[in-house]
Amino acid sequence: MNGQTAVKPAALGARLGLYAGLACLVFLIALYAVRTTLLISPVILLVFAIVVAFKVAAAYYMWKANRGTVDFKDALQSVFLVSVVSLLLIVFFFYLLFNFIDPTLTEQIKKNISEKTMKSFEEGQITKAQLDAAAERVKSFRLGEGAFFMLYSFSLIVGFFYALVFAGITRLIGRDISLLPPSNS
Repeated sequence: MNGQTAVKPAALGARLGLYAGLACLVFLIALYAVRTTLLISPVILLVFAIVVAFKVAAAYYMWKANRGTVDFKDALQSVFLVSVVSLLLIVFFFYLLFNFIDPTLTEQIKKNISEKTMKSFEEGQITKAQLDAAAERVKSFRLGEGAFFMLYSFSLIVGFFYALVFAGITRLIGRDISLLPPSNS
């Protein structure tokens, strides 16, 4: 298509990222409404499945809008922006939740860490000195801006690798389809 795309990759990625973020927020609020401790359980990993589904959608829409051929850069941009926008909404929600809306969740995390550390001590996996050091760290544990910035940064790194994979797959599929003979329909 001479470098031109039918859809703006940045606009598509930002829009689908917003939709993914809002879908995740609805899911997280539903979990919070059912039982607050679900937000500190492995169930929240389903949020990443929602984001991945929207990344697949971004790759598909780029592929479809460009009639089966997509530049790697355009696919990467649209897919990665889904992560950037959606994860920003998710991490901001968690920051507000843990620091302002329901700070008892932070206390629950401290309790969970203390219980697991004590169990490890009782099972002989850690020493008394390690138990005491862990207890001191738990006392000063807080989920401030730095913790959420690190969470966002780590999530973006993971999101970038997913975007590379999806962009590569989209590009390969587009290249393979473009090699097929044209249909007579």
